[in-house]
Amino acid sequence: MHVLLRPCYVYHHFCLAGVLSLNRLGTKEQAVFKPELLGKWVDLAEKKETWTFVEDEDVKNSYTLTVTDNDPGKGINVFHALLFNIDGHLFLEMVPHQSMLAQDKSQKRGELYDWCLLPGHLIAQVRAIEPNLKMSFLSMDIADKLTLEQLEGIDIQKIQNRVVITSPTSELRAFISRIVAVQKAWGDQSDLSRAKP
Repeated sequence: MHVLLRPCYVYHHFCLAGVLSLNRLGTKEQAVFKPELLGKWVDLAEKKETWTFVEDEDVKNSYTLTVTDNDPGKGINVFHALLFNIDGHLFLEMVPHQSMLAQDKSQKRGELYDWCLLPGHLIAQVRAIEPNLKMSFLSMDIADKLTLEQLEGIDIQKIQNRVVITSPTSELRAFISRIVAVQKAWGDQSDLSRAKP
């Protein structure tokens, strides 16, 4: 039996398709809120992409994140985002926002099809918020770049063209804690500046 993973793309130079986790990085109660993350951020390299963080009205200590590519036809991506502090390091978890999933329902998909869609969780290490927002997503080649010792206790699979971590939250957190300082575990660093009003 095949299970369809809902594609979750963060595009441009950050990653074409980031490593997905089937499980959360933590609970809503473990999430931290940093008001300095709120607002609109612009890609410094090419100024084609904007990331807009607003406080989520329904879930405490969380954000609604809209990622927009300004190229015509690219559209927008809306995520529910949580920030976690693991051993003094910040990590952003992004999952497709329910509003986007509900919007898809207008295409009259059946419930059986919807049952097969699993929202993937993207994880980025937040290296700085001020003056620029600097983040790195888990590397798509993570299984090839790390040693067996570094990969111990984590289940990473390639499903179609996606790299997916299927380990439970506790093992995911332990893994992230172990590799936080391992540079090759993380992709290229983004550099976003706060948009001028």
